[in-house]
Amino acid sequence: MDFDIQVAHGVEEVGQAAWDRLGRGQPFASYPWYRFGQAVMDDCTPVYIILSQAGEPIARATFWVIPNEPLPISWRPARTVLQVVLRRWPLFICRSPLSNSSGLILPDPPLRGPALEAIKQAALEEAKKQKASFLMFDFLEEEQTRWSEWARPFVPYTVTDPGTRMEIQWSGFDQYLGHLSQKARKHYRQYIREAGEVGIRITRHEQVPDIESALALVQDVEKRHGSTPSPWTRGMLENAGLAGAIWLTASVNDRLVGCELILDDNGTQMVTALGLAQDFRHAYFLLGYADIQCAIERGMHALRWVSGAYEAKRQAGFELEKNNNIVFCGASPLLSQVARLMG
Repeated sequence: MDFDIQVAHGVEEVGQAAWDRLGRGQPFASYPWYRFGQAVMDDCTPVYIILSQAGEPIARATFWVIPNEPLPISWRPARTVLQVVLRRWPLFICRSPLSNSSGLILPDPPLRGPALEAIKQAALEEAKKQKASFLMFDFLEEEQTRWSEWARPFVPYTVTDPGTRMEIQWSGFDQYLGHLSQKARKHYRQYIREAGEVGIRITRHEQVPDIESALALVQDVEKRHGSTPSPWTRGMLENAGLAGAIWLTASVNDRLVGCELILDDNGTQMVTALGLAQDFRHAYFLLGYADIQCAIERGMHALRWVSGAYEAKRQAGFELEKNNNIVFCGASPLLSQVARLMG
């Protein structure tokens, strides 16, 4: 099946009306969100592959040439070696920027298969032009990885530690609290009482007033959990205004003891840049419940959190996300062999 294929390197080349029409209102797929992503990930080259038929865009895959992907590798020597390799031969990844979401939008069958095949071939050509090491489609649902069009050379892989998600079903925060189990409500009251005893105060801001203090707290969390630091945290804080973000802080007197950035797009809210002082553990729970209250008050459809602390999140009403799957291949025959071994 013939498609017209456009390769763009910025949403400005496509135009907001055409971009959002193809995005179909999906979360973290809008024109403003991608402008935010481009501003933050200015060290990565965007490559947007758009398929059209009879002059109408019907599919797209948004790739990023990423030389500094924060790989989840705990052994520092191995991580250092891979970081050096990727600066020379970067990853070519299809995703929505900064949101742990897929960048792949396809039409329904029967066009889906031919469109995916066309995107796959165009992506392989672009990956070679960009001198990439591996081509990857991440944040896919398991069923998507079983589509026959992937075939070789792509290999499926499931990532551990999926994110979490809550569907917002309540008109007010008190109604949300009422749906919780008796045990969860007891814990909530306990957190509020103990936080009041030490003087923790939660505040919403439209700007990030002290980026350096915020980054210090975020980096403390990364070190305590052995996480690979994100290269884009500072950029998100500096460009938060582009995304209409909310900066949520926990403070004791004038000391910042907790923080996180609330972002949203097309009715879904997400939380990132979590920072916590080690000696104020209740700040984590207070910020979490403040996230939920914010999502309900703003009329969001869903709230997404990151991985970890699964039992506490389950009690609060979150479920595991199901988009922790990848298909990938090498950008050359030799690296495709490596990909199969890795898979």
